[in-house]
Amino acid sequence: MKKFFYVMTEIILFLISVIVFTKPALADVNYDITNVDVTARVNPNGSLSMERRITYKFDDDAHGVFYQQNLANNQELKNPQVRILADKNSQMVVPSATHENNTYELSHSDHGYRFKVWHSVRDGDKFTVIYTYEITNAITNWKDTAELNFKIIGDGWDTDLDNVRVGIFFPGPVKDLKAWAHGDLSGQITVNPQKGNIIMTASNVGGNEGIEVHSLFPVEVTNQNKNIKDQNHKEYVLDQEARFARQANERRQRNRILGLGALVISGLFSLLAIIRSFTLKKSGVKPEKEKQLARNYEIPSVSPVMAEILDTGDEPSSRSLTASLMELAVQKKIKIDPIKIRKRTYYKISLIDKNIIKNKPLLNYLFDKVGDGKSFTTYELKKHHSSKLGKKFNKWQEQEMQKATRAGFFDEKLEHKQHANSILMVTLLILSGIAMFSAFFSNEENIALFICAAILLVLAILAVVYNKKKLSAYTARGAEVTNQVRGFKKMLDEIGNFKMRDIGELILWEEIMPYAVALGVSKKVLKQLKLEFADEIDDTNLLFWGAFYSDGKDGFASNFSSSFDSGANLNSSASGGSGVFSGGSSGGFGGGSGGGAF
Repeated sequence: MKKFFYVMTEIILFLISVIVFTKPALADVNYDITNVDVTARVNPNGSLSMERRITYKFDDDAHGVFYQQNLANNQELKNPQVRILADKNSQMVVPSATHENNTYELSHSDHGYRFKVWHSVRDGDKFTVIYTYEITNAITNWKDTAELNFKIIGDGWDTDLDNVRVGIFFPGPVKDLKAWAHGDLSGQITVNPQKGNIIMTASNVGGNEGIEVHSLFPVEVTNQNKNIKDQNHKEYVLDQEARFARQANERRQRNRILGLGALVISGLFSLLAIIRSFTLKKSGVKPEKEKQLARNYEIPSVSPVMAEILDTGDEPSSRSLTASLMELAVQKKIKIDPIKIRKRTYYKISLIDKNIIKNKPLLNYLFDKVGDGKSFTTYELKKHHSSKLGKKFNKWQEQEMQKATRAGFFDEKLEHKQHANSILMVTLLILSGIAMFSAFFSNEENIALFICAAILLVLAILAVVYNKKKLSAYTARGAEVTNQVRGFKKMLDEIGNFKMRDIGELILWEEIMPYAVALGVSKKVLKQLKLEFADEIDDTNLLFWGAFYSDGKDGFASNFSSSFDSGANLNSSASGGSGVFSGGSSGGFGGGSGGGAF
């Protein structure tokens, strides 16, 4: 039903992603690198004293992290040290081949050196690893200049790097200090000869891109350097960097043209949307909003999955899948038991009635592919990471929507009209996004470009929203049942304003809970249940009270939804001074450096 909308959206998003950025392959362990702070101090003997602070945030358990420092053949890594900073507490990590916790191993190959740090990681952990070491022969002294050419942020990372800052510091002021940076064109570089430093910053660095620094300075700065070449080199570097700067500026100009083109197209689409908003006739029946309805104390005549579809007017979310499993548990067709894995609560879902997976590809996949055919756990589900599971889920969503249409709740023709409006809005968002993105690479006109793109975007969205108010895909019957569902949701939403026993005893609330989960109001209901039915919940053997209905992250509803979402994969200057990055590479050492987790 929504196939055309999704296909169009995916094509547009794919095209913009190709234009704007390329992501590296996903790591085996789910984590983010939230901060990278690198300090390099230039020594008179031509070496660099390095400190790398890398901050990790984990969404998985892991054994530790690693960092690869690639070097040239004539270079060595000396005086290594590793520390871990967690919760403001610093701890030394000792070298060892035992692989014990908080130890590291440093290995050497033809490419360079590899730190492998064993540090026990739990889901949710955040800490900083600090590497310090010295790189010999990092500077080359030519006849007419000294040169540092270093891929200081490598391009061999498993993930992107957020909030990157690189500082290169000289022993004192450096007359005629020049520096250029190569990498993402949105990065910034500041060169300060008076203070003798180079500062580079970037908000997001692609794991397969990195940052390269190329600097020239007088040979007197590294007068003890033995890495000497008896040739002139300065003019070659200046010509090379001027060429890179021109190429980068040409790329920025192309981006500006692309943005302006997108702005023009966005304006035409906006005009089209505005015209349509005034010519469109009202169609369909609109259900009442929840606040306009009286409380409905009767369980809806539709399933929890259908209740969410009618309430949102959209495909069911993983909440509804969770609710459908809870409903099967109430019917004694599956069994759900809390289990402990690494001090966290997960759940085992066991099959009692095998008939429920017949002609049900999604349930069949969960039990047979995620589990062993008889059961599966939410821990296994979280670690599954399969596009096949995502496709099964999408197919399930489509089938449930088709059921809603066949039941007479939605008018298919009106749905197509709504989808056309949605496609228009998504297209406008993307086109305006391109225009705004290109503004990052413009100079004087960036503010005007932002303002124009923002105005057009707001006008277009307002027009599309207005269109949506005129169109409703609900039939008269669909609106009627939706009013019942929303009245029931209002009752659950206002659960503290009346006594739950007036609605029914605990066994009835056991049937109501799947609806509360599907409609997104389960936390309020659970809180009140624990107040009014405390004795029964403690004493009864009724279905999985306690841990099962916990309103925290360890409760089944929250744990299954988050595990399923995870398992199904459902986030230049041509001279020294201040400026932005240029593209290309000046051939600096350190290419391929990077790291990850294991």
